[in-house]
Amino acid sequence: MLFRSDIVSATRFSVFSQCPMKYFLRFEIGFNLTGNDPSPADINVTEEKNELDSRLKGRIIHTLLEEEIKRKDLLKKTNIILDKEKMPTDEKKELLDDILKDLNKYFSSDIYKKINSAENYKNEYEIYLKMDEFYLYGRIDKVIFTENKIKIIDYKTDNIIPKNFNDRREQYYSQVKFYSYILSRFFPHIQKFELQIVYIKNPDSIFQFEINKEDFPAIENEIYYMIQSLRTRSYPLQIDHCKECVYSVNKIKCIKEQ
Repeated sequence: MLFRSDIVSATRFSVFSQCPMKYFLRFEIGFNLTGNDPSPADINVTEEKNELDSRLKGRIIHTLLEEEIKRKDLLKKTNIILDKEKMPTDEKKELLDDILKDLNKYFSSDIYKKINSAENYKNEYEIYLKMDEFYLYGRIDKVIFTENKIKIIDYKTDNIIPKNFNDRREQYYSQVKFYSYILSRFFPHIQKFELQIVYIKNPDSIFQFEINKEDFPAIENEIYYMIQSLRTRSYPLQIDHCKECVYSVNKIKCIKEQ
């Protein structure tokens, strides 16, 4: 039987790369903060509801993109999905309008036309790789295969905030390292891997990274370091990350030290 603790996902690797103690707080003891304040008691009902709506919206948009729903069928298919959700009619209508607005904007963008022109690709591509007693796992929104490059497409349905650029960039770079390492083991002839983060709401705002074959020994060392830490339950603090971390007090020191 495979337990959740045996699986290392891109998200878990990204969080661990930011700070091993952050990983411990979020995944080992389940102290998962959805807001920017380190006190769960301060998260009110409205914020919780907005978080749930955002997750539902993201899930629906990913489903529509996975199934490659045509623009003319978008309204009908989105309604079919929303009809299965238990929510007030006015909220359902608001969510429907929001989804249609974002996807219509994305379908009109140059990046959509470029991605949609790919001939050899997989949607919601799942990959597993065994490393020691752990499994590295990825579920990638879209993978495009060319003769000498693999392009990884990751859709984001939230807003991008300028002040979060650096933190987001760090997360995304860890993500592409993780995905590309696993893919490189299955496609050893590929020399280059590229990640594109596509914001559905703002398709012109794109994060793009490249990983080359020479980068993989260092990436492998990072993954092995994480696995060793999980095995020994060692979670050192990465002090430099405190200024951007939701688990810090006044962006100065970790709540673990309180």
